[in-house]
Parts: sequence; C-alpha cells; structure tokens
Amino acid sequence: MLLLSVAALLLVACSCALLDSVRRGGLAPADFRLALLLSLIGASVGWAMGLALDLPELVSVRLAGQPAPVFWSCVGAATFLLALDVVAARRRRQVAASGGSASRSGKLR
Repeated sequence: MLLLSVAALLLVACSCALLDSVRRGGLAPADFRLALLLSLIGASVGWAMGLALDLPELVSVRLAGQPAPVFWSCVGAATFLLALDVVAARRRRQVAASGGSASRSGKLR
C-alpha cells in the first residue's frame, strides 16, 4: 500500500510540475526538477491535510482498496507552486525596480 501511495503522490507531483514548467514557458531540466521537488512537497502537505482534516474527497481513486486523496494532493501542489511563484515575482520586480543590479547582501553565502 505504501508503494502505491508514493507512486500516486509522485504522479500528481509530476503532473503539477509539468504544468507549472509549461506555464512558465520552458522545460529546462533544472527548472523541471525544482518544480517537481516543490510540487512533491506541496502534494505531501495537501495529502496530509486532506487526511488530517477528514476533508471530503471530490475525486476518488482507490489504491489497493484504500481511497487516495488525489484531489487534495493536486490542490496542495498547485498552491505551493503558486505561492512560490508569487514570492519569486515579487523578488524579480524588486530587482527590476533597482535598475537591474541586485545587491548580493540578501543572498546566503
């Protein structure tokens, strides 16, 4: 059961990462891997929240006789990627407003 659950979670994360990469306009391998990692985190959070809060499953998928909260995994992955895109867009606007020369003081060394 655990292997099937992880496979379903990975499938949801891959789908969300692919959609996010296409939406951004490129499928560079490094960008896709990052989007996959982030959407896997978001899918895990969405899955856990769906189970913990006993939310109703709108799209029911049965794996080994157990319902898998695929809908909440998709919601979690998409929300996580969207939130990170908003943060990244804010950072890009700040860099553009400063004339394109970003200060390195905000980055980790």
